[in-house]
Amino acid sequence: MSENTISNENKMNISEKKNIIRISKTNSMYPYFNKATYNKSEVKTESESDYDSDSESTSYSTSSDEEDKEELEEESEKELIEDKKPSEEKESNDKNNMESMLEKLIYITTSLNNKLNELDKTVNTKFNELETRIIKIESKITIPTVNNECIEDLKELVKEKININKDIAMKALTYRDYRSILTLFRLYYKNENNERNIYPIRSVGTRKFEYYANKKWNSDLYGSYSMETIINNFQDLFIKYNCIDEIGYDNFIQNQDFIQKLDNDKIRKSIFKTIVEEIRD
Repeated sequence: MSENTISNENKMNISEKKNIIRISKTNSMYPYFNKATYNKSEVKTESESDYDSDSESTSYSTSSDEEDKEELEEESEKELIEDKKPSEEKESNDKNNMESMLEKLIYITTSLNNKLNELDKTVNTKFNELETRIIKIESKITIPTVNNECIEDLKELVKEKININKDIAMKALTYRDYRSILTLFRLYYKNENNERNIYPIRSVGTRKFEYYANKKWNSDLYGSYSMETIINNFQDLFIKYNCIDEIGYDNFIQNQDFIQKLDNDKIRKSIFKTIVEEIRD
């Protein structure tokens, strides 16, 4: 054999030994490596192996980053949704609580108003019944009056059509309260020149009154007759002069509203109270 041939065989032996060493290393690193399927063409050099490893690592890293990003976005959305839910639930609960409280308040207010109205009606009914009984009892009893047959220089307190200047009456009506009646009461019934009494009504006790009519003083327990007569006379006067063509729609409506209020028993008693204060002074 020639030296070249020997040299080539040695080179081949050396190359095969390297491959065997590489395979043994691969088997030691990957115990499941199948020698039977080993192919030289499948054996990669170290540089190729390193390149593939780097590529796989880079690909895996990129894929992993994208997955992490998606997970972060999903978690952020979940957190926003979870944060939003309690807020919406709280707002809804607060609204429901407010509506419930408002309904309760309306119910309580309505109930109180109804009870007060019922109580007011009951008190008025009882008071009117008591007053009616007292009047009936009074009518059966003859109460002596002072100066029963004396003649006074006074206008008699009777139901009548009062004659007062229209401008004066309408000016008094503009007050639309107790002053409207009191002003005309002073003007029409007051006589300061009379010796003893300046009005055709006088107080003879805490709740006892007398009115002048038929040229004598007549008993009027609680002043019921006097109150009705005075207010009815001036109410009719206001109705007579309250004309829409002369004072306009707005003034007519406001005047008419006050005139109608004079039918209210509470308002009548309140006005009569001011008249009593006037005659006692």
